[in-house]
Amino acid sequence: MSANNLGAWAGGWVTAVYLDFMRLEDLDQVAEIEREAFSMPWPSSAYRRELRTNKNAFYIVARLGTPRNEKLSPSYALLRRPFPFSLIPHPPSVEHYLSQRDLIVGHTGLWRLADQAHITTIAVRQSYRRHGVGELLLTGIFDITYNIGSEAVTLEVRKSNTGAQRLYIKYGFHQVGIRPRYYSDNNEDAIIMWTDALNSESMRTLLAQRRTELAAKLGIPEIPEWLPGARASTEERR
Repeated sequence: MSANNLGAWAGGWVTAVYLDFMRLEDLDQVAEIEREAFSMPWPSSAYRRELRTNKNAFYIVARLGTPRNEKLSPSYALLRRPFPFSLIPHPPSVEHYLSQRDLIVGHTGLWRLADQAHITTIAVRQSYRRHGVGELLLTGIFDITYNIGSEAVTLEVRKSNTGAQRLYIKYGFHQVGIRPRYYSDNNEDAIIMWTDALNSESMRTLLAQRRTELAAKLGIPEIPEWLPGARASTEERR
């Protein structure tokens, strides 16, 4: 499906969405989504710098389709190469893999800051909103957070973005403060939100419940594992 055919499916597409790490080759699609979602979109150069040089940054995308066999796919370490190695062309087999990846319908990311994970962005293509993609991306954020050993998750959200606030509250975030005039385009305040400790019984129970509900919404038995070790890390914290 091309970007020009977004929203053309009558139904059933939601079950064919999966999480994957963001690559440099994804940035054109990420930029499209940024422009749809934000009045101040991040430029591709910012994402390029994050992917190449920031070892404490983790960015993922939601793709239409089904994930490829991991045994046949290049490793994340191979695809995410630091500068200057990122300037060297990929081998032909990797280039073929990159060219065949599926349409991106959303993306998100976080920074690891001491013992916390700070969500930097989350966005979904306009034609694919309100179908669980944003929630799927949030589950990916929590998977990464458990995997890197962070104790809690935080973010800022526009005061006027009540829809996003409801989603975050649903997943255990609560308001702890305000950053006055945080957004430079209109001087809007930002609401600061935090989760409770991820290894607390209340958060473990809530996230398990939300994953079950999301799987039912997507029409699948369970949210599939996509990040090696994520579920094991979650279990160890229990």
